[in-house]
Amino acid sequence: MDYISNKSSVLFISNVGKVDSLVTKHKALVKFAHSNGEEEMALLKTDRFVHRGAIVWQAGDEQANLSLFVAKDTKIRFVAHPLDSKDGEGDAQWFILFGWDVQEEAELAIKYIPGLANRDCVVSEIDITGKRKGVLNHTSAEGKSIDINFLASKVWNFGNRLSAKHSLKLQMAIDDQYYCDAIPQLSLEDEDDIIWTATNVWRGPKHQSQTENDHSKAEDISSLISPIKNIGLNSRALFVKGQGQVFKIINDEFGLALLHIGLNIFETVLFHRAWVYAYGTCMVSQKLGDFLQDGDPLRIMCTATNYGSVKNSYSFKWVACSVHLALEAP
Repeated sequence: MDYISNKSSVLFISNVGKVDSLVTKHKALVKFAHSNGEEEMALLKTDRFVHRGAIVWQAGDEQANLSLFVAKDTKIRFVAHPLDSKDGEGDAQWFILFGWDVQEEAELAIKYIPGLANRDCVVSEIDITGKRKGVLNHTSAEGKSIDINFLASKVWNFGNRLSAKHSLKLQMAIDDQYYCDAIPQLSLEDEDDIIWTATNVWRGPKHQSQTENDHSKAEDISSLISPIKNIGLNSRALFVKGQGQVFKIINDEFGLALLHIGLNIFETVLFHRAWVYAYGTCMVSQKLGDFLQDGDPLRIMCTATNYGSVKNSYSFKWVACSVHLALEAP
């Protein structure tokens, strides 16, 4: 019998509704039509509201009232999970993880892509060439099929990582059930498409990975390598896909880009060469200055961060998890 922990997965829904009421300055109820045909309520909090790509409080505006951004009947697009009844939030049956103004979204040059956390999935492909990788498939609550690439090194069975001594096909089988966390990345083949990459795959107890956002400030640029990798791998984050350009090459490993948020709105993105692709090749072992220069066009996948700055040096609002040079090979 195939066994997976029944406490690992949570139902997530994506929907659009309208603000029904502002309960307090930091809470609103959003009414929407559930797929079961019933009208239901979802709780939206200020620290879950997205403005120009970033959570309001994550952007540093910790005193902001939700009423500054929404009013009754404002149309909200959101991702939510069921609200535990013991939390006592009135008529709300759902808790919004990320919510944003539909009209503002239409006016921006970026696309919002929530990460996938604690999603149930099945093994759909196993590489037979010995590369120890495969593909998982997740079906969303709305019926959308999502393929998720994974490496054997990210797979845990009941607290134990898969053995590197044995073939992957001897340790996993097609249609095996798992849970996974995954992040979006840019596609090399289609600039309008994204691919999903698993950061954690498990059955039984979930293996806890270190991917939370770091709130401290770095003393120097070299100390950022581990924190920005954790930020970019956080499946609970809201990711943003957009266009930009190289702003400054800091050193061989790090650079800053300008992300085009909207009309006359550009914000700085920190990126590391491990996330950069140029001419179809990952440039993790190349010096950034050897193939990038200021002004080069980029496609960017990134997430907002509290990190903010390097002491006495560079400030940034975003950390990239995928950067592609938008130029053809010379």
